[in-house]
Order: sequence, then structure tokens, then C-alpha cells
Amino acid sequence: MDAWTDIRRNARACHQKALVRAKGDRRAVPIVAEALTNADLEVRYTNRHHFGADVLGSFDRASQLVNICLCCVELSGSSIYD
Repeated sequence: MDAWTDIRRNARACHQKALVRAKGDRRAVPIVAEALTNADLEVRYTNRHHFGADVLGSFDRASQLVNICLCCVELSGSSIYD
């Protein structure tokens, strides 16, 4: 038996739930935003590039805050304002 079966099933279920909450919008930004909401995490968008080379965000466990660089949103072709 594949040890990753449960992980894949859980990931698929989380994706489906996020897709429903994103009203079927399959673009990365809406799905990720809804997935984070499902996990009771708060998203904060920032213009700061203080994460380091090739790092587009960070997770602060204490505050359950996910920081996402706006450059990441622009690269995905999605808009947080859609």
C-alpha cells in the first residue's frame, strides 16, 4: 500500500473544497486564498521583497499569518482584486 495515499486524498479534498469556495475559479490566487481560509489562516499581501531570492512569501505560525509578495500575484496572471 502506498504511504502517500491518505495525503493525496486529503490534498484532493482540500483542493475541491477551495475550488467550490472560489466559485470554480481555477486560477492559482483564488484557490490558494480559499485553501488558506479553509485552514483558518489569514493572508496578507505585501509589496516588500524582504523574503529573499526566489522566496515569494512566508508563514508566521504564531499569528497564523501567510505573507504573500504581490509580485507572486502578478506573476500568476491573477488579481487579488478580481
